[in-house]
Amino acid sequence: MLLNSIPHPIVYSVDAISESDPNRSFVTCPISGKLMRNPVVASDGVTYDYDAIIRLYLKEENPESPTCPGVVLDVVNTLQADWRTRKRLMRMIQQSK
Repeated sequence: MLLNSIPHPIVYSVDAISESDPNRSFVTCPISGKLMRNPVVASDGVTYDYDAIIRLYLKEENPESPTCPGVVLDVVNTLQADWRTRKRLMRMIQQSK
């Protein structure tokens, strides 16, 4: 399922980005704790991995923001592709080669 022109996930090896890379925290999903493959911005302004935030929407009817307690997320179709984080992730993958 694609929403609001959200692109397909970036395919890469889990080992593509070094554990010691200082930018790793910028591309790690706050829900799953894993490197993002398809970063999206939710209505709380935070970037999550698409699969992780979709699982949250499927689990809860009115999901609360995982990073901003008390803030209820807008409907799922408000998710937007985070192109800046996606480009950063792709640069990190290229630099690790």
